[in-house]
Amino acid sequence: MSIVDVSAHGDAEGGPRVSVGKTRALMQLATTSGVFAMVALDHGDALASLLVTERSAPAPAVMTETKLMLCRALAPASSAVLLDPIYGAAQAIVARALPGQCGLIVTLEDSGYEGRPWQREGRLIDGWSVRKTRLMGAQAVKLLAYYNPEDVPASANQRDMISDVAQECQMWDIPLLVEPILYPTPAQEVDPVAFAARRGDLIIETAREVTALGVDLLKAEFPAPMNERDQGALDDYCRRLDAASAVP
Repeated sequence: MSIVDVSAHGDAEGGPRVSVGKTRALMQLATTSGVFAMVALDHGDALASLLVTERSAPAPAVMTETKLMLCRALAPASSAVLLDPIYGAAQAIVARALPGQCGLIVTLEDSGYEGRPWQREGRLIDGWSVRKTRLMGAQAVKLLAYYNPEDVPASANQRDMISDVAQECQMWDIPLLVEPILYPTPAQEVDPVAFAARRGDLIIETAREVTALGVDLLKAEFPAPMNERDQGALDDYCRRLDAASAVP
């Protein structure tokens, strides 16, 4: 979907849904032809587990240098880079590792989650905010949310979190990119084959629910069962995802 399509979306009264400020930021996150060609480098614990040695976990300086190395290699070929505020965002700006034409997205969520494994509730980085992201000069805020539409209590809490962040992004006129991550409930874990077969439907329903909350971009998981190989079926899942999502 192109940026022109984004700015043309309207609300229930027929007015533009995306502000001029957000539209401008979305343009800065895309190529000149309106394609989002982004690279995600906001990893925390996952990256640390790759860099750990036999003797110790990686020092913060090692995490930062790894992200800067990747930025220098990949940012020139990307329309935007997603970084965290702990090891990457400010450091990449100061080190001039981000080309001027490359957009910047900064993540808001902390690694891991609160609650039990089957009641996953996101948590925000302590001391970080939408305001600080905006004042840093970033073009968007990113929020990861563990989400299963059939896990009613947890999904309701996640929607509240997303809505709160969306309202703050509206106040600061900065786009919100949300990345929902599907997980199985205890009942779904009993039959992993059946859960895998329903994966696409759950991801599509997640898109429908999450993008109704004031989100501006959806970073979606691929909306199909992991073992699906039929190209026609894969195309159909993607079309259904596009129809369910209110945003690109």
